[in-house]
Amino acid sequence: MKRVPRLKQNCLQCNGDVFVTEREKNNGEGKYCSRVCKDIFQIGKPSLRIGMKQPSTAGEGNPRWNGGRSIHSAGYILVKRPNHPFATYNGYVREHRLVMEKHIGRYLLPGEDVYHLDDDKTNNSITNLELFASRSEHFKKYHRDSGKATWFKKGINRSIKYATSEL
Repeated sequence: MKRVPRLKQNCLQCNGDVFVTEREKNNGEGKYCSRVCKDIFQIGKPSLRIGMKQPSTAGEGNPRWNGGRSIHSAGYILVKRPNHPFATYNGYVREHRLVMEKHIGRYLLPGEDVYHLDDDKTNNSITNLELFASRSEHFKKYHRDSGKATWFKKGINRSIKYATSEL
């Protein structure tokens, strides 16, 4: 591949060297050695995008910042706690777990389950929360007659019914 020759010209702002092709020169490109020089020449000061730190748009710098709280798709309130040992990849923890941790004075273990007594996932007062050592204990107490266990029992009864009717 043939190399395109470059022409040397001076930056309009700082008189530094600028190397451009014939086509760039004819199109009016390559007048400045950098974007900072271009901004200083055109508007009298460097823009924020080059040479200066831009203001952060993450967290409190974002105009849509809501204090680090959001609602999970399952209805739980999430709170921004990036340094929490069990925070999600984006730094959020479910608020009812934080309330229980504060109440008992330690972090919850990954297997421990917090149950909302009134089934309102946004009511995170300590009087509405109950701690279980495991999910199975929670299900034994509150969901024994619903869900998979009931379906399984009905399935057994149905299969016994069909087995006896064939005789």
